[in-house]
Amino acid sequence: MNEFGLDFIRQLKPIKWRYKKPLDDGVEHFGFGAQEVEEIAPYDKYAFVVLMPDGDTRMIRYHEFIGPLTKAVQELADRVDKLECKLSNTGEDHG
Repeated sequence: MNEFGLDFIRQLKPIKWRYKKPLDDGVEHFGFGAQEVEEIAPYDKYAFVVLMPDGDTRMIRYHEFIGPLTKAVQELADRVDKLECKLSNTGEDHG
């Protein structure tokens, strides 16, 4: 899981799309392209993308992103804590 934190999340490219007919519901959807996610994390090694039985269609398993998103937030929180500590120490030196 360590490899799936902020670095992984930063590689994702959010997109918007509409389903093709006959599934088109007239609504724009937001998420990630399965092929792009697969380039970052191949489906035969990770569970982010699943290959459907037809062998051509790919589906994203969005619940698999909860762990990496949590890890990314933790990494960002650690960075904020370090920066706040530096700012606090800088203020004491010049205060």
